[in-house]
Formats: sequence, structure tokens, C-alpha cells
Amino acid sequence: MVEKLEQKLNLTDEQEKQITALYTDFFKQELSREERRTAMQELEKKISALLTDEQKTAFEQMKKERPQRKR
Repeated sequence: MVEKLEQKLNLTDEQEKQITALYTDFFKQELSREERRTAMQELEKKISALLTDEQKTAFEQMKKERPQRKR
């Protein structure tokens, strides 16, 4: 996942390190489906906070382009 972000957003080494740590912490958690959805939104906010304005725009576009799961 981080590699995809790195390719699309051209992350700095420091950004890549911080985002990898955020994803590592996220995936260590044992969460229900509802908790995971909320935690993913928080994770995306934390990632966005680490990005430049240009990267944030690209990140938002990536989120829009990803396939939506049917419920």
C-alpha cells in the first residue's frame, strides 16, 4: 500500500517512514468491521496531515478512484 502511495505521490523518505508506521499500527489492531471503517478514516486523516498540498490533491483523487465495495 505504501509503495502505491510512494509511486503516485512521490513521498519523501521521511513521509514514507511515517506512513509505513501508521499502516503498521493500523494493521496490528484487531477491529470489527465498523471499527475498522472508522479507524481507516482516522488513518487517512493522519496520512493527509503529512502530505504537501499537491500530494493531498493526488491522495484525494486516489481515494475517489479506488473501487467501492458493494454492501
